[in-house]
Amino acid sequence: MDLLFARNGIAFTIGDDRFVIRLAPVEARSLVSEFQPDTGDLVLDEKLIDALSQFLSRRPADRQDALEKLWDAFERLKTLELVGQGKKRQSVTKLLDDAASSSSQLRAVVEAEFDALTGIGNRFAIRHQELDAQQLPDDDTWDYLSSGSCR
Repeated sequence: MDLLFARNGIAFTIGDDRFVIRLAPVEARSLVSEFQPDTGDLVLDEKLIDALSQFLSRRPADRQDALEKLWDAFERLKTLELVGQGKKRQSVTKLLDDAASSSSQLRAVVEAEFDALTGIGNRFAIRHQELDAQQLPDDDTWDYLSSGSCR
């Protein structure tokens, strides 16, 4: 079966349990195969593991759920440094400070990516379904955002 899938350009394989599973996009395969979250926060780790299992599903609805879980994980990550009402922005600042010095060029890039991801989450109907949120156009866009290819 795997040979038939490969010959026809279908990104599926037969797993050890004899169920058909979806292969991750080529750009993300090494990340997916080695993925073992150990963030120190069990809830965050569970969200990431659950997102990964749904990302590999052959059902588009599961992959949409995976992206929602990734965005939930990203929002949770933003609050881990400083717990408390209204401290999310300060928590993000501390997280970015820990990642790179505030005077470095790397910090500017990491902060821009944080802001870009936050903007995507706010403008598009990923986690929230407000009337003014734009729908993502197709399954390929969900896959693109889920796989980390947007980096």
